[in-house]
Amino acid sequence: MEAAKEQEILKLHQAKFTVAEIAEEAEVSEGTVRSVLKAHGLTKPEPRVTSVDEGVATDYGSGVPVPEILKKYNLTYTKLYAVLNKTNTPLRRNASAPARESMMNTAVQMYQDGAPLWRIQEETGVPQPSLHNALHTRQIPLRRPRS
Repeated sequence: MEAAKEQEILKLHQAKFTVAEIAEEAEVSEGTVRSVLKAHGLTKPEPRVTSVDEGVATDYGSGVPVPEILKKYNLTYTKLYAVLNKTNTPLRRNASAPARESMMNTAVQMYQDGAPLWRIQEETGVPQPSLHNALHTRQIPLRRPRS
């Protein structure tokens, strides 16, 4: 491999481009990128923090409710926590037992009133599996999907 191409790969790595981005930019295969990085004792680059990531972390750190953050940035819980991890944002303490119980009671009541599961999760932050577990524990029959 020519030295200029290798230097370009190393420069992009230092700029925290991903292996795929480096390969595309340098017009080489991802395997070639990995080989060059390995030859220089380097590992794959740390993920870059984007302005959106910073916004998510700021909102989370400011106490914005998680369901609002998910909606605002069109994220899933998994992606939210990946962003928080990437930005080294400390996780909030879990809600106290009385607060969790209150959220669950609200979610169960919404379910009994016929609210769709997505709305219950959006408004209370109670995930569907947790709600189903609470319904089972409270011996509340599950609604069946429409035919």
